Amino acid sequence: MGQEEYQELSSFLRRFIRRLKLLEGVEGLCLTAICALLLFALGPGVDQLKNLLPYAPLAYSILTCIVLLTAFGWSLFRFLRRLSQERAALYIEQKQPRLRNNLINSLQLYPQVVGAENAQGFSSGMVLALLRTTRKQIAGLRVDDLLDKRRLMTSLRLLGFLVVPVAAMVLLNPSWVGGTISLLTRPLDHLPPSQTTVEIEPKGLRVVRGAPVTIRAATAGALPATLDLMTWTATDEGGQPIGVEKVPMENLGAGKFSAKVARLEKTLRYRAVTGPFTSPTYTAEAVDPPEIANVQLMLYPPAYTGLASVSVPEGNIEGLKGSTLRLDAVTTKDVVKADIVMDDGKKIPLKIDGRKLQANLVLFQAQSYQNLSRRQLRFSQHADQL
Repeated sequence: MGQEEYQELSSFLRRFIRRLKLLEGVEGLCLTAICALLLFALGPGVDQLKNLLPYAPLAYSILTCIVLLTAFGWSLFRFLRRLSQERAALYIEQKQPRLRNNLINSLQLYPQVVGAENAQGFSSGMVLALLRTTRKQIAGLRVDDLLDKRRLMTSLRLLGFLVVPVAAMVLLNPSWVGGTISLLTRPLDHLPPSQTTVEIEPKGLRVVRGAPVTIRAATAGALPATLDLMTWTATDEGGQPIGVEKVPMENLGAGKFSAKVARLEKTLRYRAVTGPFTSPTYTAEAVDPPEIANVQLMLYPPAYTGLASVSVPEGNIEGLKGSTLRLDAVTTKDVVKADIVMDDGKKIPLKIDGRKLQANLVLFQAQSYQNLSRRQLRFSQHADQL
């Protein structure tokens, strides 16, 4: 009795609840998309702002996560929440005042019809009449007409307005997309570096004692304003430096520094330091240059002269133009390269056989020369030619 009318009301409310939850879920998704576009469009500004506010990328990433998770969670909640038929009935009655309270009363009174046969003051006939009246009223209602879609349409229009400028920004500067995604997914990569790495050149060297030495350093990460060159010549039993000297290095800009040692008189260890950060330690070795001994000059005049060869221990030698001059010498240390350097800068390589040196040249004009080895050893002789 009245069951058919009640089932029809209940079925109508269930359809309405499903459509209402779907509408609210779509509204929430539109709001989430609007927030995502607005936050995404802030990416280039945050990228520029990070130079003034180093932690702007991190704040931007956290804010974006909070806003999007909140908006999406709210949308999911509205879509999945349980909505009772009584609340749906009240919502419909607000949209359709002509229903008055018939729909909510029908839902609440019908369950009492079955047990109201012996109840005093309760009229089942009136409840059944109310059910029939309410059934006729909702028969002319459409679910779509009961839903308020104004907020959804407003959200869709706003979303469309935002899509156009954001799409234009992407087309004009596609790299902006990757930069913004990097700010959002890897904000820590954009934080100012807190570590400093120091690399120096040369990484160890060996020079003639007394020669000048230039040490250059390049820093990366958090670029320091100052850098010191630490040098020492000895260590204690525990390997700790003794007599450390600190020399401020010249700031060349862009994290590069330089320092000069006017004369390297003895072997020393060196490294560059700024605050708690340091470069590896290297060695600058000062060595004594080799000496030249037993210099012998042998002059061979042109064959057409019929003159005999002339031998001179060292010093000046004279000969006809076109004569061949042979130089023999011995070094006190092993060398890997030696040259005769002429006044005009021309170099004539010396043949090296162990510690023996030998060279041959033809005399064409008066000229002085010197011998230059890789260890910067020089000796001077003169060859005057006619």
